[in-house]
Amino acid sequence: MVSEINIKYPQIIMPIIPSGGSGNANATDLTKFYKHSYSGEIESIEGMERLIVPATIRPSPRTILIFNSGSSIVWLHFADSPGNPLKYPLAPGMAFSEDNAGGEANQIFLSGIGTVKVSIRSRDPINPEDIDDMPLAPLEIELLLPTGSNFPGYQYDPTMISPEGLESVNTLFQSSDGVTGYKLFDFASFQLGQSYTFSVEVASGVIIPEGNNIQVWLPNVIGNGMRAIFEVASDLLNPEIDGLPTDFVGRIKQNGWVGNFPHTGSLFTLKPNLSRKIGAIYAKNPQTNYFECAIINFDAATKVFTILGF
Repeated sequence: MVSEINIKYPQIIMPIIPSGGSGNANATDLTKFYKHSYSGEIESIEGMERLIVPATIRPSPRTILIFNSGSSIVWLHFADSPGNPLKYPLAPGMAFSEDNAGGEANQIFLSGIGTVKVSIRSRDPINPEDIDDMPLAPLEIELLLPTGSNFPGYQYDPTMISPEGLESVNTLFQSSDGVTGYKLFDFASFQLGQSYTFSVEVASGVIIPEGNNIQVWLPNVIGNGMRAIFEVASDLLNPEIDGLPTDFVGRIKQNGWVGNFPHTGSLFTLKPNLSRKIGAIYAKNPQTNYFECAIINFDAATKVFTILGF
C-alpha cells in the first residue's frame, strides 16, 4: 500500500503486522508487533543519490515514512529494472508512506536539493550503517594571497635582500594597482562530489572590456603549486639567468580553465575535489588588454565573488 499524506509535521504510521506477514495472527500478541525502528533527518545534494531505505537480506515486513521537511521538491528513486528506476517527486510538506516486505528490490534513494525525515519500523533489525545519513560537509570559502592593506608587512635585512628582490615579491603577490582584496579562493570545506553555483560581479568603477572577458580557473593546485614554487625560487636565486619572477598565480592556474563569462558578471558552477580546490578569477585589463589576475572579495551569504580591480 502506497500513499501520500499532506501533513504539516511528520506523523508516524504504526500498522500492526504479524511476524509471519500473513495477517492471520492474533493482534493482541505483542510479540508480533514491529520490534525495530530507525528515524533520522537526511539532507540531499545536487548530483548525488543517497540511499535512505536499504534493502533487506530476506523478506521482512516494515513500514516506511518519508517526510519532506525542506522547502523544495526532492526525488525518491525506486528499483524498477536495471538502469531504469522509478522517480517519484515529493513536494515540501508532503509525506510518502509505504508498507512493504523488504527484500533486495525494496530500497529507496534520494536526490535533489533538500531535507527529508525518514522513519522505518521493521520486524527484523535495521542496520543504520546501511543508510546514507552522514551529515554533509558545509561549504566554506577561504580567500588567499591578500593584497593592498591586507598584504602582510614583513621585516627584512636590507643588506641581505636587494631592492629588485623586494620588487619581485611585490610583483608576485601584490596588486598592481594597490587594490585591497585577495587573488585566490580555496574550498576550505566542501562535500566531495557536489557541484556549487556562484556568481561573479564587477565592483562599481572597475572597467572590463565588453565581451566574455572574465575567466574562472580551478587548476590542479598540487602539481602546479609545487612546480610554481620551484620555478619562482629558481628565478629569485638566479635572476641573471631566468629574469625576475612576475606572475605566481599565472603559473598555478595552468590547465585549470573553467570558462569565459560576460564582462558584466555571470553565474558559474564548480565541482571541487581534493586536488582541484583552489581557484582564481581573471579578467581583461583595459590598460594592458591582457587577462590578468583579478583582485576579489567573497560574500558567503550570497555566494558572490566581486572583482575589485587588478
